[in-house]
Amino acid sequence: MELHLKRGEELLGVLHRCQPDFPWFMCSFEAGEGFSQVKQFFDEELELLESDEIDQWESAYARINALGLKLVDTETNQLIDEFILHIRGTEAWFRY
Repeated sequence: MELHLKRGEELLGVLHRCQPDFPWFMCSFEAGEGFSQVKQFFDEELELLESDEIDQWESAYARINALGLKLVDTETNQLIDEFILHIRGTEAWFRY
C-alpha cells in the first residue's frame, strides 16, 4: 500500500510500504516540498504523546486536524480523511 499525504491538492509526502501492525499501519515516509510547512505540528504532537501529556497532545493533534489533511491510496484512489498520523523522520504510522 502506498498513500499520498495531501493538503488540498498539494502533495506533502508519500507513505511507502505500509504494512498493518494492528491497530496501526507502519510505513516509510518521504517528505515532499510542502511538508516543511506542517512538520512542526507533527514534531510537537509526537513530543507531547511521548511525554504522556495527553491533554496537551489532544490540543496539538486538533491543530493537525484543522490543516485539512487527507491520505489518498494511490492504487484505489480511496480517500481517508479521518486518521491519526505520526511522523518521525523517515518513519510514519497511522490508524483510521
